Amino acid sequence: MIRRAADLRSLRFLVVDDVEFSRKIVKTVLRALGVPSDNMREAESGTEALVLLVHYRPDIAIVDYMMPQLDGIRFARTLRQDPSHPCRMMPIVMLSAYSKARVVASARDAGVTEFVVKPISVSSLYEKLEEVILHPRQFVETPTFFGPDRHRHRDRDYGGPRRRSADMPALADPV
Repeated sequence: MIRRAADLRSLRFLVVDDVEFSRKIVKTVLRALGVPSDNMREAESGTEALVLLVHYRPDIAIVDYMMPQLDGIRFARTLRQDPSHPCRMMPIVMLSAYSKARVVASARDAGVTEFVVKPISVSSLYEKLEEVILHPRQFVETPTFFGPDRHRHRDRDYGGPRRRSADMPALADPV
């Protein structure tokens, strides 16, 4: 049994995956977490998802990494780079069977909020959804990036030793 601090019942989800069976698994997991079927939409590709977003405003998108046409990375970049898109700041949870650091980094650099390695479980998906809901990250804009802050700031209130370089002993000037 999972401890549920976040209530998902009123949230709207968009599930994007080119494999129908994978979409069904994600939707089954969401239903197990209390999300009504009426609060879920699905798309077979990033392209279809972008079209759906014209009329449907989900609270969270759950997107597969690898899809034909417009994959999850390009979907995230397209959303994040359009300043007028109403879903630009929507949390994106990416799913992938690939867990190599470069895949996770490419998702992060595209503006993906959280990353879940397949096969998913109720607890693995819930953990990331809870993170998105209970600990939302601020969005950052630079000349080359728009998306959730890549750093986690859970320790902001930490005042103990070695919090940052200010707590480190001063280095002597080199001669």
